[in-house]
Formats: sequence, C-alpha cells, structure tokens
Amino acid sequence: MAGAPILIGELVSIDEIQEVLDKRLKGLKMEYLVKLKTAGKGAEFWIPASDISGDIHSLIGIGRRGSTSASSTPSASSVKGTKVNEAKKRKRSAGLRKQKSSSGSNSASDTSDADKNTVKKAFTHHLKREESAESIRSLNTTTLDGTVMADDIEEEEAAKRSREAFQVRLDKISGPPVTIFNDIDNSSPNLNFRFVEESIICDGVVKASDESMYGCTCKPDNGRHIGCEYTMCECLDQMNVRKFPYVAVGERAGTLRNQHLCTRDAIFECNRFCNCDDNCKNKLVQWGRKVPLEIFKTSNRGWGLRCPIKIRKGEFIDIYKGEIITNSEANRREIEKKRIGGKENYLYVMEKFAEANDIPADKLYTVDGEFFGGPTRFMNHSCDPNCRQFTVSYHHGDMFIYDLAFFAINAIPANTELTFNYTDIECIEPKRRKSKRATDCLCGSKNCRGYIWP
Repeated sequence: MAGAPILIGELVSIDEIQEVLDKRLKGLKMEYLVKLKTAGKGAEFWIPASDISGDIHSLIGIGRRGSTSASSTPSASSVKGTKVNEAKKRKRSAGLRKQKSSSGSNSASDTSDADKNTVKKAFTHHLKREESAESIRSLNTTTLDGTVMADDIEEEEAAKRSREAFQVRLDKISGPPVTIFNDIDNSSPNLNFRFVEESIICDGVVKASDESMYGCTCKPDNGRHIGCEYTMCECLDQMNVRKFPYVAVGERAGTLRNQHLCTRDAIFECNRFCNCDDNCKNKLVQWGRKVPLEIFKTSNRGWGLRCPIKIRKGEFIDIYKGEIITNSEANRREIEKKRIGGKENYLYVMEKFAEANDIPADKLYTVDGEFFGGPTRFMNHSCDPNCRQFTVSYHHGDMFIYDLAFFAINAIPANTELTFNYTDIECIEPKRRKSKRATDCLCGSKNCRGYIWP
C-alpha cells in the first residue's frame, strides 16, 4: 500500500483505528498504515506516529499481519544478529520463490505465506522495541528498504537540522539565490561560518576617511546617457590604460573587457562622491552579485562553488569578503592554525599597491574568510582556473583597503565549478620538485603542478 494517502495534520485516537496494517520510516519519521473504523471499505491511510493519540502498540497483531504469538517474537538473547538473520531469511525466501516459479511448481502461495510470516515477525518485534526510547537508541529499526541503526537515524536528523540551519543563512543573503547541494554524504558546511554583506573591519585596521575621498566631475548625460567619458573622467587617472574596464553596450554589456581580462590591472570605479549617476558605465562591482550561486559538495575537495546558469566571459561573480585584520593578527592566526594541524587557508593579503607605494609588509592588511565571508569563500583552487581575482577600488586614495572581485575569464557552462588560482600568478608555473611542506593540489587539470603552495 505504498500508494495509500497520508493523513497529516489531524490527531487520530487509537479508538478510531480498526486495524494496523504496516509501518515504515518516511524520511526520518515513523508512519503507520491503518484502517479507520469510520472509513469506507478498503480505505487505508498512512498516519505519522506523532498524529496518533494513545498506545499504538496495543493494536499490534489485529491487522492483516495476523496475531502475534510469544514464539514469533525474538527473545532478548536473540536480538543480537537479527539484521543478519532476517537478511538471510529474505535471501533464502527469494531464492525459493525463484526456484519454484521456474520449475512450474504450484506451491507459490505457500512461499508467499512463509514470506508474510517472516515480515510479521520482524514487524511485531520492532514495534515492541519502540516501547522505550532508551531501547530504540541501541537496537535496529527494520524498514521495507532495509535495516537502519537508530544511532544513524539520530545522526541523520542532526545533519538535516544543520543543513536546514545553513539554508536559512543562505536565504538571508541579498541578491540572487544562493543554494546548497550535496549528493555525496549528509554533511553541511561548518555552522561556525557566518555570511556577511560586507567585510568586517577589525582591531588595528584603519580605513581611509570620507574627507580624503574624491569623485569625478563628469555629467550624468555624458557618453550616450550612460555616464562618464574616458577623456575627462578623473576616476581613470590611476588606470594603467585610460579606458573604462567594462563593456557598455551589446551582448556583453556589464562584463569586463577582453583587454582588461588579459591583465592584472586594478580597476578604479566611480563612487558616491562622483557627479555621474547610478547608470554610469564605470559602476559595476559596487552594486553586488547578479548571478545565482550554489555551494555543493565535491567528490574529493570538500565544498565548492558553481553557478546554475551559464556565465558570460568577463562576467562579475562576487567579491571575497571576511575579516580585515592586521599583518600581526594574520601571523598569529596562521601560527595557531599550524599548531592545531589545520590545513585550510582563507587568508588573502591586500598587497596590490604595496610595491608601487613602498608599503612595508607589516603595514599591509589581510582578509580572513574562515569564519565570516561570502559564497566565494567556498571557491576551490585550480591550476587551470576559469575565474580570476581583480582589485576594485572606489576610494582612490586608499592603498590598503579595496574589494577583491572575481570575474569569469572565459564563458562558463551552467553547473561548472568556479575556480581560481590561489597563488594569484599570471601564467602557468613550470612543474618543479614538491617540497615536504607543500599542500597537495587535487584540481585534476591537465597542467596541474601537483601542489598549491609553497
């Protein structure tokens, strides 16, 4: 009666139940197949155990499974090994049915009765086990799909609650949906991780003041009414090439230009102090993520990130968020990580302008995405990546704090894992001998060098 309707939301008294016909685990909840006294002939319902008022065990044995005798219930001493014995009985019974069917025997009904008797014994035995919450934690619960340990059920319930809690957090992220998918196991990402809308400024980090920030003097109706003109926009003064970084019109509008994708040049977007408006073609990353994302479990590299739709070449994915900390704090965290044997590294040093401005290493800041961040925290490394990180600045006088934005460096098919090169190098490094301290690379690309760092 797998197709029997499920009666949910109504409390049913055992006085209304005429027969208990079967039981099953539906997901993680126990349900009973019953016939109600008030129902029409042949009407049977699956009712969740939580919707039954009274002792359901008092009705065991009066349904179609037949009455239960003391001899049909395994003793306490025979509980151990029930799973193996029942599996052997089912196997022998199945073999007997196959043999008699092929030989043209007329005793198929006898085999069916024997099989029913076996099911009845297991059914009655396991109903009795549910009389005590203490015993269900230590004994087996037999279902139509096999035998499941009660401890496993509790573990799955805990895992389900973790997944639900993580999805609640994902639902609160602004922008297109961010979902989670796992067909590998029942795990979920660490709940110690928290999603944030913007990076957190930590102790010792000094952000440049608004007084030191400036904007362009362009007019909103310049450049076909889509903002600034490259000949006069002051925001382009610090660009290596005096061109707007983003495509303004056509099929690739709103993507990073090919010329810029081939460089590692910083991007200086117009900001809130500029005279242009929100439609300016030099404003993109500051408006946030525009593509849906999915955090998924990989087969060999933990959690990864992908997009359920096709991503255009040059399309902005999202920024890398986290705690912005000082160099000394980053060193302290790294030492502590090594002390406890941790291998994951979520530290990203903000050193884009260090060399050109003679900024010493101990004055640089670092973004730590281990406990706070965004979806890009789950992006894996690849020696042949499909995304690249670019520096995007709005405060053109601040050489210490800026956004780390990810763009697709080629068209990416839907549901393809999004990756970038953790070492942030501009070309493929030649393979060399791996050091003993090196972190193995599992990207699987044809030009994989075998390690990530050092």
